[in-house]
Amino acid sequence: MSMPIWLIRLITKSNYLIYRASGGRLWNTTAGLPVILLSVTGRKTGKVYTFPIGVLPDGNRLVLVGSNGGRDQHPAWYHNILANPQVQIERAGKKFRATARVAESPEYERLWQALMTVSPDYKLYLRMTTRKIPLVILSPEQEDQHEPTANPGN
Repeated sequence: MSMPIWLIRLITKSNYLIYRASGGRLWNTTAGLPVILLSVTGRKTGKVYTFPIGVLPDGNRLVLVGSNGGRDQHPAWYHNILANPQVQIERAGKKFRATARVAESPEYERLWQALMTVSPDYKLYLRMTTRKIPLVILSPEQEDQHEPTANPGN
């Protein structure tokens, strides 16, 4: 059984508020992965949404896991990234623009194995859903001090 969406949203909003208020010193890991603040542009609204998400470091890239708490639907951020792959990440107080792309085979399998080594908890989400959990690679472009107008969660 997957996590109820209201619980996912409550945890996400709480994590965002605590992470932002503490400058990333609190609630900065999840399931063994470092947490970043990810800002995406809504595909329908055009608004910028910022939320915390765990990432798997892969060299200078970061990998997002679209587990959505084991739900059978992809997370909203995934659909937003497909529509607009230009995102902003905040990590350790620094902001960077990045370009997102969905991992494909054989890269997907290599990254999934790396994820299982660091955070085997994601096996549970895999068992909870019938969909393939996407992995999204963020390739940083440059340091950026621009502060997006954000709506926590999505």
